Amino acid sequence: MELLKLGLEHQRAGRLRQAAAVYEEVLKSDPDNADALHLMGMLFYQSGRPGEAVGWIQRALGASPHVPMFHNNLGTVLLALGRLEEACAAYRCAVALDRRYAEAHSNLASVLASLGQLAAAIEHHETALRLDPRRAEAYNNYGNTLWACGRLEEARAALVRALELAPGYAEAWLNLSSVLKEMDRLEEAEGACRKALACNPQLAEAEANLSAILLARSRAREAELAARRAVRLKPGLAEAHANLAAALIEQQRHAEASVPCLEALRLNPALAEAHANLGDVLAWRARDEEALQCYERALALKPGAAEFWNKRGFALEQLGRWDEALECFEEAVRRKPDFAEARTNRAMAWLRRGDFEQGFAEYEWRLRRKDFRMPPRPGSPWRGEPLHGRTLLAYSEQGLGDTIQFVRYLPLLEEAGARVRLDCQSRLRPLMPARWVAEADEQYDVHAPLLSLPHLVGTTLETVPGRVPYLEVAAEDRARWERRLSVEQGFKVGLVWAGNPHHRQDRRRSIAPELLAPLGRIPGVAFFSLQRGWRARIEGMELRELEEETGTIVDTAAALMNLDLVISVDTMVAHLAGALGRKVWLLLGFSPDWRWMLEREDTPWYPTMRLFRQRRPGDWAEVVERVTEALHAEIGGSGG
Repeated sequence: MELLKLGLEHQRAGRLRQAAAVYEEVLKSDPDNADALHLMGMLFYQSGRPGEAVGWIQRALGASPHVPMFHNNLGTVLLALGRLEEACAAYRCAVALDRRYAEAHSNLASVLASLGQLAAAIEHHETALRLDPRRAEAYNNYGNTLWACGRLEEARAALVRALELAPGYAEAWLNLSSVLKEMDRLEEAEGACRKALACNPQLAEAEANLSAILLARSRAREAELAARRAVRLKPGLAEAHANLAAALIEQQRHAEASVPCLEALRLNPALAEAHANLGDVLAWRARDEEALQCYERALALKPGAAEFWNKRGFALEQLGRWDEALECFEEAVRRKPDFAEARTNRAMAWLRRGDFEQGFAEYEWRLRRKDFRMPPRPGSPWRGEPLHGRTLLAYSEQGLGDTIQFVRYLPLLEEAGARVRLDCQSRLRPLMPARWVAEADEQYDVHAPLLSLPHLVGTTLETVPGRVPYLEVAAEDRARWERRLSVEQGFKVGLVWAGNPHHRQDRRRSIAPELLAPLGRIPGVAFFSLQRGWRARIEGMELRELEEETGTIVDTAAALMNLDLVISVDTMVAHLAGALGRKVWLLLGFSPDWRWMLEREDTPWYPTMRLFRQRRPGDWAEVVERVTEALHAEIGGSGG
């Protein structure tokens, strides 16, 4: 007995080699000494060799089968080996032998939770806590199981209790941060995660979780750095690689994200988030069928994840499977009613179908998206009440094209008796009527973002204010550009082949300029580039530059007024041409923006616009072929 006490002292002090020597000495004289066999097993477990530990503890149980602690510790070793069913059986033996064994009840509960037997797990957790209400670890495990059950407030309370008992318990702080994140209490979640790291700076899981929280708080660069720290601390942590990929994706660094995506899946093929990340990378590459498969694998692993339903809906839209896409957005909203991204996607799906009344009402959810970065405006938002005699400040919220499209509502508000002021992008200010342009710190009664105006005035498909032109160019500017272009002979066509390269969907909406070469074979046409910052050479086409880096929006508008036709992808220039009432042909990808709806070749937004849609994803050549035929017809055939 004295030798065993000495061995145990060595073991507790971390002197494992000396402890092993003592136990071996005991077993030489007493090979069936259960305590020595058990302690030798725990020594191997403590040394990180659980596979060898199992045999020693099983020999101890062969000598003394009725010792609850032996069964409990065997369960712990089996759990470390991932042998959950066997661990569960060992813990059951422990509590059967001693029903007041709180630690064994707590361990059994944790294994049952891992096996998906949540109700039974809760029962054993609560038994453990009744038997020993001072065990912080038991409260931590209980909180984790409540979290798995979706009982978030109870989980939070259990974890808080664990931390009251053990304020330096890093794992409990980590688990609390995860629960708070799921409750969307992100500031508190970040604080809890940082507490975990203060308790244990080497806890890679806390860095990985901090990365996920920072990403949810739209701090992608900080999220990337936290994920990289997690990877350095624990290269085999799949979640760290997955979070790094997600942070890179959020920064539009999809090509870089491929590497951590694949590493996360190599480490853990059952990690749903890693499949979803890979789907995002493939979607960025316009490999939509493969992206859809990734999202479906993620859903198979985690069917309750609203985010994955939303992503699947997006992939289905890119494939033109509109009804299925809408069903996915509906499912995402059902599972997470305040999911602003899914509700915005559902709104756009309705708008694409022409259901403007329902769609524009739901589109108000865009203002709650995490990537909506407009600061709140002081004063009262306009809710649609009478405006007579009041000043309304309308303000831009998205791109230049969106502003141009939706300032059409300002004359309607003036007709309703409002004094309208507009806060828009500086580039567009010279184009807007002077009576609208707001000065800094100007006073107003109510305010509204431009894209909320269709909802606030009750727009339906039949009541779109489609009168054009609603923007004008001063006579002297028109005349200046008329003189400049009068030297050119033939039918004058302006070309735009690319939009903002930072737009999330730019790969799907922009065209390689060389694809427009067939247009150059049409005689009697003078082509002009309206593409700012891109001097392209198109074989067989004499392309004259009109857009200059120093040119203003007024120059662009005046040039458009002196062209016979504009051919453009979905960019600001197309909106400007439409707002000026100029003839414009719009080239659209297979899954275009909601405002262009489905199938039709016209649009209620711009009566002078004609739509040319891709019939197959990515096939711009066929679109250009149809545009070439139409241009032939427009100028009277190949004879000019």
